[in-house]
Amino acid sequence: MNLRLIPLALLLAVLAAQAQPSDPFAPNAVFNALPCDAPIASLPSGIPSTEGKVTLFADYARARKSEPMDVYLINRSDHDIVLGAQDGDVYLKLEAKNEDGTWTRVQPHAFSWCGNSYDFKSLVRKGGFYKIKGHQPKVGKLATIRFRLYKQDWLDLTTDAGEGVVSAEEAEKAATDALAVSTGSFDFVRDLATGENKIVNTMDHIQDMQGCAIETLGSGRFPKDKVLPLLDAIEKKFPEKKRDVNFARQSLEHPRKKQP
Repeated sequence: MNLRLIPLALLLAVLAAQAQPSDPFAPNAVFNALPCDAPIASLPSGIPSTEGKVTLFADYARARKSEPMDVYLINRSDHDIVLGAQDGDVYLKLEAKNEDGTWTRVQPHAFSWCGNSYDFKSLVRKGGFYKIKGHQPKVGKLATIRFRLYKQDWLDLTTDAGEGVVSAEEAEKAATDALAVSTGSFDFVRDLATGENKIVNTMDHIQDMQGCAIETLGSGRFPKDKVLPLLDAIEKKFPEKKRDVNFARQSLEHPRKKQP
């Protein structure tokens, strides 16, 4: 990155973020993190939070039809927290409640092809909050919804449930995007990796969904004793996928260190 092209305000923010000491909640992750928070004292009235915890709250009471909903990530823990992000998007996604009580992501995601999109993370310091715009489709049906943070190694947060709009078209796209594979169940990922199921991603440049599924098998999300024999079978059946299989094996043997 050419620092001469960075606006002064952004450069100062980067330097300020990098000057923050590493904390045990996100060791070494403050590097390349940009502050995005405001002090909790300036929270709008009626926004609850819990002492000692990080919470996520959707402000249904102030929501306006066909407009993004305000979602507040409030850090009342003892540590600064760092959120993975893509071009400033911290992967806050809309979910809808199914008839059986389970939840499904109904907001699709498009991954960027440019590595620079993932250079900077978002920093929420202790005693601060981050207001995020929760997606609401312009057209759709009323449903029971919530918002969830995705792709955060150590932080699994959802908002309270409320009423919102869900688009059937967007839900269909979300079911077949690359995020659906990387966060899918073992059965779903297995069937894609073994060629038993095929899906078409219409959201971004990631078109090899079988390869994406094989990579997900190596993510460490699933038991190794189930994954390793599966990788052997895939390599035997699909020799052209040997590179993907080897990458998955190496990832299992040398897992990426996650934030605690």
